[in-house]
Amino acid sequence: THFDIKPHKCEVCHMGFRGTSELKRHMMTHTGEKPHLCNFCPKRFTTPSLLKIHTLTHTGEKPHECEICAKRFTQASHLKTHMSVHTDDKQHACDFCPKRFASKKQLTRHLQIHYNLKLHMCDICQKRFNEAGNLQKHMKIHTGEKTHLCSICSKLFLFAGQLKKHMLTHTGEKPFSCEICGGRFTQAGQLKSHMMTHSGEKPHKCDICQKAFSLPHHLKNHRWTHTGEKPYKCSICSKGFTHTTQLKDHMTTHSGEKPHSCELCSKKFSTTKILKSHMLTHTGEKRHECSYCQKRFAQSSTLTRHILLHTGEKPYTCTVCLKSFTQQGHLQGHMRTHKEEKPYECDVCERKFHNASKLKEHMM
Repeated sequence: THFDIKPHKCEVCHMGFRGTSELKRHMMTHTGEKPHLCNFCPKRFTTPSLLKIHTLTHTGEKPHECEICAKRFTQASHLKTHMSVHTDDKQHACDFCPKRFASKKQLTRHLQIHYNLKLHMCDICQKRFNEAGNLQKHMKIHTGEKTHLCSICSKLFLFAGQLKKHMLTHTGEKPFSCEICGGRFTQAGQLKSHMMTHSGEKPHKCDICQKAFSLPHHLKNHRWTHTGEKPYKCSICSKGFTHTTQLKDHMTTHSGEKPHSCELCSKKFSTTKILKSHMLTHTGEKRHECSYCQKRFAQSSTLTRHILLHTGEKPYTCTVCLKSFTQQGHLQGHMRTHKEEKPYECDVCERKFHNASKLKEHMM
């Protein structure tokens, strides 16, 4: 150790090592041998220590705790890097910008931004990354490999971050709090979106209609209203939707599931939107006012329909006879007169009708 003697030489690259065990581990980098198999997923490792660190991504265990803020880490090296947050010990300075870093590794990663180095390329889609770890994460999108297991419901996830967010659905924890109104959120992104409601900031503008949005993905979804594209398809009936949330709500029409319950009357609903509308029947709140007659409504959709009475506009037109209607539901009912569909049946005399209103008149 005093003279740093390394008598054991690698026959391939001639690198020297102090002991035979070190040389044996090194040889695996040439042979590609990975004898240590993970019990949770098919991943293999060259050493038991690497396997032990990897296993923590499945168990969620973080044995290394910060004595100052109690934040926990899977590896001692991660804790050591974190400590610089408290000590402000950042000895490694960037030559291109004022940023400083606690470790040389962090600085090296940062420098790739300035040099625009993306050395790691995906063999499937040719997308490039500045770190091997980011490429490995990206590859899961192609392979669909889900190695992160929820210990409560056994659901699998592609990434550790997805599992971490999912665990909050079990614990009910909402760690992100709004400093203005006290609202709490499970994800930092949700809080960021919420803060836009206070600032009113909408930096993302549609280049077709100039409508502005607070977040880029809201703008992306909005653009589909111009193109007519509906990329999210129902696997049962093939109906298309512009948003994943719309598809998720639609799926409950097939399953009959009503997971959202009213805390006041225990009535159940298929979507949070319908539950929110229902809650207004308890509060009596009518936030939406007609600019023509000042009549107020609980829901914006009801106000929109009401305004058509003032304007006389009938935006829904029958493609068969060109008759126009103020509401889409009225058009759908009218279309049945062309198709001779009569889905509404009287329980007393079994007479059938094209729409619910005709059945209601008959029952009187």
